Amino acid sequence: MLLGPVSLRSKFLAIVALILIVATAAYLGLAVRLFNADKTAYIYDSNAALVETLGGEAATGVLSALKTMRLAALAVTTNVATARQGAVQALARDDDEFVGLRVLPVKDGKIAQEPVASYVNEAYLASYERDAGYTEALFKDFQPPLAVLTSEGLAFQNAVIEGGPPLLGLALAVRSASAPAEGLSLVVVAFLRQDRRLAIFQRSTRYATAMLDGAGNVLAHTDTGFVQRRETLAALPVVQDILRSPLAKGATEYLKADGSGVILAYKKIGIGNLVVLSEIGKDKAFLASRKLVEKSAQLAVLVLALAFLVSIAFSRRLTAALDRLYQATLQVAKGNFKIEVAVESKDEVGSLSLSFNRMAREIDRLVIETVDKARMEKELETAQLVQNNFFPKERLTVGPLEVSAFFKPASECGGDWWGGLTLPDKLVILIGDATGHGVPAALITAAAHSCAMTLSRLSERLDHAFPLTPAFILDSLNAAIYHAGRGRVKMTFFAAVIDRYTGKVCYANASHEMPFICRASQVEEGEPLTKAHLDSLAERPDACLGESLDTVFTEHEAELAARDVLILYTDGILECRNAEKEEYGERRFLKSLLACGGEEGDAIKDALVKGAMDFSGEGAPEDDVTLVVVKHRAEASGHRVAG
Repeated sequence: MLLGPVSLRSKFLAIVALILIVATAAYLGLAVRLFNADKTAYIYDSNAALVETLGGEAATGVLSALKTMRLAALAVTTNVATARQGAVQALARDDDEFVGLRVLPVKDGKIAQEPVASYVNEAYLASYERDAGYTEALFKDFQPPLAVLTSEGLAFQNAVIEGGPPLLGLALAVRSASAPAEGLSLVVVAFLRQDRRLAIFQRSTRYATAMLDGAGNVLAHTDTGFVQRRETLAALPVVQDILRSPLAKGATEYLKADGSGVILAYKKIGIGNLVVLSEIGKDKAFLASRKLVEKSAQLAVLVLALAFLVSIAFSRRLTAALDRLYQATLQVAKGNFKIEVAVESKDEVGSLSLSFNRMAREIDRLVIETVDKARMEKELETAQLVQNNFFPKERLTVGPLEVSAFFKPASECGGDWWGGLTLPDKLVILIGDATGHGVPAALITAAAHSCAMTLSRLSERLDHAFPLTPAFILDSLNAAIYHAGRGRVKMTFFAAVIDRYTGKVCYANASHEMPFICRASQVEEGEPLTKAHLDSLAERPDACLGESLDTVFTEHEAELAARDVLILYTDGILECRNAEKEEYGERRFLKSLLACGGEEGDAIKDALVKGAMDFSGEGAPEDDVTLVVVKHRAEASGHRVAG
């Protein structure tokens, strides 16, 4: 039997029902797909952000401890025997990370058991009902091979004995150019508090986090049982891949033995071979996605039923609403992103209208952001152009003194600055490194540049009635930078005043990298230079600029003879890294300096810069790089030299 004629209304409702079913299914499929993609990206991003945060927090205490350990080694090598113990204990007491510390000499290729100096935090041990004998057992338990320390410089151990306090064992190999005549080299062994680091790794309730050494041993973990049992994850293939990877950070997925999937992120924090891990199971990560699919399916059925019923009663109103949406899309196509569609219902059409309104607002916002971004890029270019005018010429000649310089910022604007001021009888050389880089650091260099230029102009206007001494210059710069940064942004600085006729160098150091004098005058031309011909201006530095208005800066003296070279630099040149994330370092820098120290200033500058850049390869440096070379080209004498 043939069906009777079908009404237009029935056809419309059938088409609407079909469209609604298909559209809703497509929408749900796309929504779930986009949600899963967004959720995956979120998990990866949050996991990566977590390891970045954990790595930074975990590294802070270790870096501080390493600095104290190096200072302890320096105290041993620079103090008489009777003063070593007191100096080392004073350093360790100032850093409450230390529970035990020993400075051990290395003789005849072996680490001596009797320390040169030691320290035990008995108060901390007493809080765990332990005494100094506990640390004695720890020192016996932690004896890293000398070969490992020689090759890697650092060794770590999860130090827990008999349920005592959680500690991190750390051994540091130290070689010092200022060691006693017998050529003593040292190993500094310390035990650091782990309670704070363990607390950091136990904060997350969703992610399992851990810190491993280069052998895969667990040093910190969300589950304290891993630490107490001294467990290792070295057998896991994914851990082996991470430890061998040249990348400093990354994310990956792997399957556990039970077949469950895991998303894992890692970061090598740049101290020894320490690695921070964070992982979350996929079943936990995508629980919300499964709930979304279930709820969306339920909602879809309800929406379809309601939409069909509403379509029957209000088909004309429905088509009118769709027509309004259509007209609005035509306005968007013409560039009118401020269009608003009236929402007169709470059904799918109303939801579509709301989505359309949000889309139009978002497009309008993105257009504005694009314009703002272009403006900001233009402003950064202008700021870079202005900052380039802060620096003197790359090559200056003042009498017998020849100055050659190099500057390369890590971003559009840098935090390094150097300057050269000429006085009637002297040359003033200034170099500084502000905290970080980019626009905030560049603003601090602007304050330093303005202050230095003001001092120079004021001295010139007053016919040099007051002397521009290093201490006076640093005191003035300190005030300018303190007020510019409100004590939150600091700047290391080195100021030297060189007598152009006698070669006398008067200088002051505000926690800047120590300069070197290459004594080419002590060898015949053409003869090789050795470490014995290097003098480091290593007197104890004063506080950074911008730290306190009460800082008093101390002046020191040195002397440049004919053919001698004064080398000033910022830490960016030493921290250039190669593809394996290995730092260029002071040893390679000084080796390059000895190879070219007898040449002219420009040649020395080019050779030092080329050595660092060749080591790091292609790509922008991680930090600003500044190098200043002052070459004494003529014999210093008591009479004036033209120029």
